[in-house]
Amino acid sequence: MISHTCTETGGFKCVVCLFGYLVPNTNKRRGANRRVIHNKTPVVGRIIHPPQLKTNVQLTHTFRFQCTTSGTYNITPDTLLLAAGSVCSVTNTTVVSLMGSCKVNYVEMWAPPASQGQLSTISLEWLGLTPNEPSIEQSDSSVSVAYPAYLRVRPPIRSLGCFWQTTNGNDIFQLIVPSGTLIDVNLSLVMFDQDLARASASVVTGVVGETYFLALDGPSSNKLTPIALNTTH
Repeated sequence: MISHTCTETGGFKCVVCLFGYLVPNTNKRRGANRRVIHNKTPVVGRIIHPPQLKTNVQLTHTFRFQCTTSGTYNITPDTLLLAAGSVCSVTNTTVVSLMGSCKVNYVEMWAPPASQGQLSTISLEWLGLTPNEPSIEQSDSSVSVAYPAYLRVRPPIRSLGCFWQTTNGNDIFQLIVPSGTLIDVNLSLVMFDQDLARASASVVTGVVGETYFLALDGPSSNKLTPIALNTTH
């Protein structure tokens, strides 16, 4: 028997009075169904399935370097990978990279303020993906003795720098910087996992198993040296 008090007036009867049953409220049931549909973690009984994950070790980090000698420097995937961390494999002979691949996110530079009446200039040239595509150069100058020349650039579309790179000696970008320039390179990195060849370089000093962060321009040049990191050449 349904317990119901009619609230209609004026001689009208509600649905319950006319037909003798209550209309079920399905809103809660539909809400429950929606919650089940939007639950992204499959549940079987009381066991929650483990989520998917990327097993490779991946990270993003900004490495800082200082130019010790004015000049033009060509940066390659090999120099980037070795600057991002390497380990000595043969005493006083060889280091190999810890990372298997890298991608340049941006480069940021500060040149020392100009001397009175002088010009301070920094430039970065991104090399094109193919010989038929233009290389894009970006530059900044300062004539102030108080403010540095400053540049913060990302790899343009269709440049080598905007793609992931594994070990190779092809130039990605070129730096033209005066002595004392600070250079920040932000990299996305994937750690070596035996599926790719490692970048390697010859060094004069190295202890087997020791970790080193090489110069951005490579150990043979060693003019763009890392700041506050263990290094060798």
